[in-house]
Amino acid sequence: AGYQLWYVPQCELRHRIPAQRTSPRYLVAINRNLGVSQSLGDALTFDGTHSRWLRQAALTAARQLFTLPRLALRMIRRPNSRNEARIQASFQLGRLQGLWRILTMDAARRRNLLGRSHRPPQPYAAPHRELA
Repeated sequence: AGYQLWYVPQCELRHRIPAQRTSPRYLVAINRNLGVSQSLGDALTFDGTHSRWLRQAALTAARQLFTLPRLALRMIRRPNSRNEARIQASFQLGRLQGLWRILTMDAARRRNLLGRSHRPPQPYAAPHRELA
């Protein structure tokens, strides 16, 4: 991109992460939201018909539903991995929540979302204001 970069091995950076962002509760919540975003992103980049997306979404949902019992068993068998399993399950549940969000959208909005990244950008039309 035309920028000049330097490598300075003596440079030391410290990244401070607030304690709340390392808690299992936070990680569960953020992973659920990442799952929702994954579903929405998949819809944006989908290249096909609505019915094909619906079939693919149903298959994705079925696969995710099948992983949840396995994660539950892991929590029972290995209590020390309980948080890890909860975090993984929250991502899967977030993906299902995202699919549900898309399925319950207004049909015109859903059509506009599916495959949007493959269509040319629409010019932004600012709301018209009358000058006084």
